[in-house]
Amino acid sequence: MNALLVWLSQKLSFVTDSKSFNWLFGVIVFINPIALAPAAYKAVTAPSVQGISVSSYLMFGILQIAFALFGIKHKDWRMFVAMVLSIVLNMIVVIAAIARS
Repeated sequence: MNALLVWLSQKLSFVTDSKSFNWLFGVIVFINPIALAPAAYKAVTAPSVQGISVSSYLMFGILQIAFALFGIKHKDWRMFVAMVLSIVLNMIVVIAAIARS
């Protein structure tokens, strides 16, 4: 697997090493909390929380924690901030779904 990643890294370096990629990554990483914001809002304000899968949101939370730690490890503040925002929104959905069910 490492050999494949090294090969891909070499072949895609023209993309991943560009300034545009770095800027684009900084924007794209915030799609996660932007996508979660409506779900958090609906979980709190909708008449019913039926259909919200708490187990799915808990799994999303585990992924977000892992990516927040990845951001810390690589000193990438964008990844860290985006994932912390995502964790907060995710927990709003979980808590609202449990409290309102």
